[in-house]
Amino acid sequence: MATRSLHILKTYSLRAFHLIKRILVKHLNDDITLIPYGSMITGCHSEHSDIDIMIFFDRCRYAMSRLRRINRLSKVFRICKLYIRADKMIFLANAKHPVIRIKLTYGGIDIQIEICAHNPNPVLCTWIVKSIIDSSPDKTTIRQLIRSVTSFARHNNVLGTKGRAPAISTFSYTLLVINFLQQEGYLCIWQTNILGATDIDEDDLLQLVFGGEDDARLEWSIEDSHLELSLSVSDLRQRFFEYLLDILREKYQVISIENNMNVQDEHNLLYVSHPVDLTNTVHSLSQLKYNRLLEVLEDEVEWTDDDDDDDYI
Repeated sequence: MATRSLHILKTYSLRAFHLIKRILVKHLNDDITLIPYGSMITGCHSEHSDIDIMIFFDRCRYAMSRLRRINRLSKVFRICKLYIRADKMIFLANAKHPVIRIKLTYGGIDIQIEICAHNPNPVLCTWIVKSIIDSSPDKTTIRQLIRSVTSFARHNNVLGTKGRAPAISTFSYTLLVINFLQQEGYLCIWQTNILGATDIDEDDLLQLVFGGEDDARLEWSIEDSHLELSLSVSDLRQRFFEYLLDILREKYQVISIENNMNVQDEHNLLYVSHPVDLTNTVHSLSQLKYNRLLEVLEDEVEWTDDDDDDDYI
């Protein structure tokens, strides 16, 4: 999909978000706050991306049991069924995080939407990642690099965490690219006294989320990066593949980890620096996808190296 098409996709996805927001605010008795998050907000979306929406019920902003989340989302689902003309709409109450999935056509564009409730971590992670990318003078190139990496992973069947043979999630690839660019000196290292702790207070976390993106950036002390990228997207992607190949050859099996996770063996985990430990995307690479990823990366790196050697013949 061309850059213009991606722009149109994001525009209509956000319009669909505001449509759903107006409907729910009007017809739901509870006071609610709806916050979009994910790749549409970080700007790293592709033609396969959906619009993610987190709902917070203002009268119960703190810890909410799974049963209460399901009950509240059931009300949301009934209202959406009544007032939204969708191609498909389902409520997955048995999912790890109960979620409503909606497919609709808006402005001639196919839009996919996911709605969940009371999980502030991905919202905060979205704002942190967006702030890190925006700190660079080459933020457009960084987003293009992330899209290129995830497109490569999708094409080679090493993207996603569903099924019996999980691979690496889109968000985890994004974190890996950010860590790679930090190591290369293109992004500043950020500091915090909260990230990495095992006792993050939910009240403080929610306060940051409701405070907005600016408060999150300030809390995490993300400084502007002044070093401009000296390589093209294709060259950066190739360097990233070499970086990821080195990591995988060290037998790291987990690409993203969650906060409060007990570490049994540090060589079984890959800490991609902060804010990875605020995510809830804990997924291990299956042995099948681990071998597959090694194979496609080795082929890609070897093919490019051979192509470079031909230039000197």
